[in-house]
Amino acid sequence: MLINPHRFSSADFYTENLELWFDASDASTLFDSTVGGSTPADGADVKRWEDKSGNANHATQDTANNCPHRSVSEENSLDCIEFDGANDWFDLESAVDLPDNYTFFFVFRRSSGSVHSIPLGGITTSSRSYPFLWHSNTVIYAIIPANGSYIQTGTNNSTGFFLGGVRYDGSVEDITDLDLNGVSQTFTYGGTGSPSAMTKVGARGSNYHSGNICEILLYNSYLSGTNYASVETYLANKWGITI
Repeated sequence: MLINPHRFSSADFYTENLELWFDASDASTLFDSTVGGSTPADGADVKRWEDKSGNANHATQDTANNCPHRSVSEENSLDCIEFDGANDWFDLESAVDLPDNYTFFFVFRRSSGSVHSIPLGGITTSSRSYPFLWHSNTVIYAIIPANGSYIQTGTNNSTGFFLGGVRYDGSVEDITDLDLNGVSQTFTYGGTGSPSAMTKVGARGSNYHSGNICEILLYNSYLSGTNYASVETYLANKWGITI
């Protein structure tokens, strides 16, 4: 059953402590210019994706060859942003530092055959500067801000739309949850290095997202179980994803 997106609003889930919030289904946040402009048509370039958190962490791209596209009625009759996996990305107008503790939700699709899928990426200063969360080959990774290390799940070949959630409580090596479609993922710890500030959507260095990005919410706090569940349920119902 398709979900009417107008049934859902910020009153339906926990929105305090939001650091940034991108929602591709909200046409009022999509523009065909980095300043001003109008809502892009289906398949047209998106040059500005506005942050709904109130922090003005807007994402922009003024180079036509690097612009992602608006994809109308892509998932559950809702619009998404489509990235080509070759050179599409947005720059964040202001860099977002990794919170000391955080909760991160994302709804996106990784295209078949894509090597890298990066909802929220960062600067690259060395081989050990990591994006916030990424899907490389068949493994999901998430960053630990305290020391720049990362966690990695087992093999995950999902190429459909899926909903993920990550909670980090500020410990040196402790990501409390990494869930995909409501299923807790078993993970191991990877290497250590320097955590990177978030500067891009859909890219990190020369690695680019291939597929769609639907919605991203980053909280600068560790959400309680109740608040975490409220956001996860909101996103699942909205995007028609079974959890």
